[in-house]
Amino acid sequence: MVATEGVCQGATGTGQTRCAGARVSVVHNRAMSFDLVLFGGTGDLTWRKLMPALFQAFRHGKLPAGGRILAVARDARSDDAYRQFIKERFVEVDRAKQPADGEFARFAALLHYRRMDLSQPGDYAGLKAWLDERRADTVVMFLATAPHLHYGLKKNGSYVNPIVEHRNMPPGEPVAPSLMNVFSSERDRYLQLLVNNPTPLRAANN
Repeated sequence: MVATEGVCQGATGTGQTRCAGARVSVVHNRAMSFDLVLFGGTGDLTWRKLMPALFQAFRHGKLPAGGRILAVARDARSDDAYRQFIKERFVEVDRAKQPADGEFARFAALLHYRRMDLSQPGDYAGLKAWLDERRADTVVMFLATAPHLHYGLKKNGSYVNPIVEHRNMPPGEPVAPSLMNVFSSERDRYLQLLVNNPTPLRAANN
């Protein structure tokens, strides 16, 4: 079971779920292929907060055995160099949460690295190819990017900033009451899951 706070989209008939969200709690009872992509994989948020939280989830058996964690950033480095980068930064984590060498080696086997310039659309093709190599059951993308980055959309053949562009757009159609009922029901269900099992939230915020 995967509980998320964010946006997920399932591809009908493929068994795949793709999510873009802030926090994801994974509870597994079977082998599951799982890819987590961290945009901004060398930034402070990733190594100060996300990696320690992910390691604690790994330590306590909360991550799927078939998982991969892909860090994406602009500088060039190998998988092994990235693993060493993360290992060196664990010295700044509370001692009780620091991994032993053998423990980190097992966690590091999940870590991968890919160089990308997020402003270049062509770089996303390489990321898609990497993900498509095995077509994981679940793909989660986490944006831990610098504030100067913005995400564009194409309008009449030109890229525009959606943050600015939405101000010039007509108001949207109201959401049908039947859809709002479904959304509210699902929202309440996930909130109840978090209330009953707050451990993932605590790990993510410590």
